[in-house]
Amino acid sequence: MTKATLQKIIDTLNILVIPVAAVAGVWGFDISVYVAGGVAAVNGVLEYMKLFCKE
Repeated sequence: MTKATLQKIIDTLNILVIPVAAVAGVWGFDISVYVAGGVAAVNGVLEYMKLFCKE
């Protein structure tokens, strides 16, 4: 996996988290916070993986 691929995944997750959290917010505030927090955690792991990838 390259840094460009990881960056595209991160960008996609950043764009999709808002509508998914909004739809999840229909069922309750807690689940929307969990969705946003989960995506933030995944983004953190992907950013860490970028440190060890070649260009």
